[in-house]
Amino acid sequence: MLLVIVQTAVLLLVPGYLVYRVHRLKRELGVLRTGQAAAAKKTDRLVGLLNRIDKKWEKSLQKTFSETIWPQIESLEAIGRILDGKQYLPPTRRAAASPDLLMHVLRIIRAESPLNIVECGSGTSTIVFAMALKAFNQSGHIFSIENDEAYAEQVRDQLRERGLDASVTLVVAPLVEKKYPGCETPIQWYDIDKSRLPASIDLLFVDGPEGTFQGFSRYPAGPELIPLMSPTGKIILDDAARHDEAAMPGMWTTLFPSLAAQPLRAEKGATQLSLRIDTAA
Repeated sequence: MLLVIVQTAVLLLVPGYLVYRVHRLKRELGVLRTGQAAAAKKTDRLVGLLNRIDKKWEKSLQKTFSETIWPQIESLEAIGRILDGKQYLPPTRRAAASPDLLMHVLRIIRAESPLNIVECGSGTSTIVFAMALKAFNQSGHIFSIENDEAYAEQVRDQLRERGLDASVTLVVAPLVEKKYPGCETPIQWYDIDKSRLPASIDLLFVDGPEGTFQGFSRYPAGPELIPLMSPTGKIILDDAARHDEAAMPGMWTTLFPSLAAQPLRAEKGATQLSLRIDTAA
């Protein structure tokens, strides 16, 4: 929570200081304009410009706080309450899953008690999901696929520190280039033996591999893992505000017409997919 407060303070102070400087410059120009009739027109134009900048910054600051900062603070606080606040949370900024998206997943875990959770890309989400299983007294198990062995070991250490390692299997698999139906170019994805994963997946969280080093980096999760989904299983795709991830639900539903996609309100964008009710029945 302290980290979130510091981040919030920085995000608020910088634009706030700029607004303060604009106000001060406007006052100084007002004084300058007095007794200088020849420069009055130019000064008026400049004051008008500063007024527009002032309003724009204020509106931007309000939008940033209401749409980005405040929802993350609310979600982080809710996560802390749900998990009893007995253990500290890992960082939820930068590449990590955002608090609002983690809350979506925690609601699914609490309501549906998934036995087999598979995630593509380990880290903050792995720890939070394991904390949720413990807090909800559920017997589910997490299979976290990770291509970076050194990073996977860091996640193991964090799980051990919190006494959560028994509920997580970290599946380390290097990335290899493969061709997939529905995508023209080869994509690097986890070289994984399916026997290391459960035969039926109740919750699939797709947040890896890293989506910046190649196009459609997470697309293979569809053809590789959707066939393993249980009839009532849920799929959560992170970073759906990005171009590639925004296109993936449509590509997956083309491959698997029984899927239904629903956008989720989240900082970085997200999509939830599941089997249509009539098909699952």
